[in-house]
Amino acid sequence: MKRLTSKMYMGKWLSFWLGLSLISISWAQSVTLLPESFVSYQAKDERETVLGQAAVKTLELSLDPENLKRSRLTISLDASSFDSRNPIRDTNARLTVFESGKFPEIVFVLNRIPEDLAPLQTGESLNLTLEGDLAMHGQSKTLTVPVLLSRDDQKFKAVGDFEILLSDFEMSRPSFLFWTIEDQVLIHFEIQFAF
Repeated sequence: MKRLTSKMYMGKWLSFWLGLSLISISWAQSVTLLPESFVSYQAKDERETVLGQAAVKTLELSLDPENLKRSRLTISLDASSFDSRNPIRDTNARLTVFESGKFPEIVFVLNRIPEDLAPLQTGESLNLTLEGDLAMHGQSKTLTVPVLLSRDDQKFKAVGDFEILLSDFEMSRPSFLFWTIEDQVLIHFEIQFAF
């Protein structure tokens, strides 16, 4: 029986760890965030519905189309970049609602995808659920977000809606004269990326 020397033992361990690294690299491909990606909000008061939209600032994603449960995701937005096509309202929102001087970023970090999913082939779409943490205005809340993910060759599009309560993030509800924005706000997103 052949005895392993310390060099042989070390060599086998290095080979093992290098192999694991290569397996990880093979599915953790970098992606390019496409410029048409955005997040929007819909807020209501007694007289109107306000829509605001912001471009996605960064997308950090490791995606394995063959095993989506292995995916890792972080999305960030600039809290001062929401545009409702009303400069006065947007300035007020930056100062009093988002307080973007103190809390400049909004970040979502994926914790897990609970479903067992079939591989996503080109030309297909599937519904999935993302469970993750949304950090905004110095607060963090765990959310469950339904997503429709579609694939066209090496381009992907994720679309979904979820609701938040401003009070969960200790955010002020803006008001004008006798009208105050409702606590519940609808969030919509369309995020496009490519390998």
